[in-house]
Parts: sequence; structure tokens; C-alpha cells
Amino acid sequence: MAYAQGAVAVVIGIAAAVYATQGEPMIVLVFGIVATTNAILAVGGLRSYVTAEGTTLTAQNFYRHQVVELKGLATAQAAPSRGGIVIVLKNTSGQVVRFILPTNNKAGMQRLIDYLKPYLMASGVNRDKKIDQVIEKYASPA
Repeated sequence: MAYAQGAVAVVIGIAAAVYATQGEPMIVLVFGIVATTNAILAVGGLRSYVTAEGTTLTAQNFYRHQVVELKGLATAQAAPSRGGIVIVLKNTSGQVVRFILPTNNKAGMQRLIDYLKPYLMASGVNRDKKIDQVIEKYASPA
């Protein structure tokens, strides 16, 4: 998705440059603002990642760093999103982590779901039906 945003920024930048030759400064300003915003979003998308070390899951993106201890996992929710599946995990200490599983990276999704599966399936974890569907669809066969 970040690459698509970067491509949109380039196209808008070219359109702004072409339009600039026609001398309408307000339109050039609007195109410039939109192109800059898209470029920033593209860079932020490239910096997004999820890491798992031991029982700690960390989600990092351009503006947010979230950590959750998986041993005390209390709730797990999933919702479809543009470009992926939004996963929200909350533990009994109140730590919350929210990240997007990109559906265009099946192998990465499978590795992460396989890692999370024992914690998600543990007794006492309140899962919504979407989480169960994600596990069923993307986890490795047993």
C-alpha cells in the first residue's frame, strides 16, 4: 500500500508541475499539499512492522510504538481493513496493541498467526469470530 501511495504522490506532483505552467497558484498549492501528504504516508507505511520476542509483541509505525505482553492476553479482535486485517490485542494489564496484517504477504501473515495462535487460543481469552476466521484461514495446518 505504501508503494501505491508513493506512486500517487508522484503522479500528483507531475500534475501539479504541469498545471503550474498555467499560472493558477491556488491549484498548485493544493496539489503540493496532497502530494506531500501522500509522500509522508508512503514513508510511514514503509516503516511499519510487528516484532515478536519471547512473549512480547511490539507494533511500530511512523507515529506509534505499542507493546503487549501476550501471556496475560485478555481480548483479541479483528476487522477487515483496506490492504489488510486490523488486529487489536489487549492484555489484563491494560496494554493494547493495534496493527495491520497485510493480506498481500501471506507467508508473513502465516508466520505471525502461527506465533500468536497459542496465545489467542488460550483459555480466558475473549476472541471475536473474526479472529477465529483469521486463524482458520491463515494458520499453518496442524
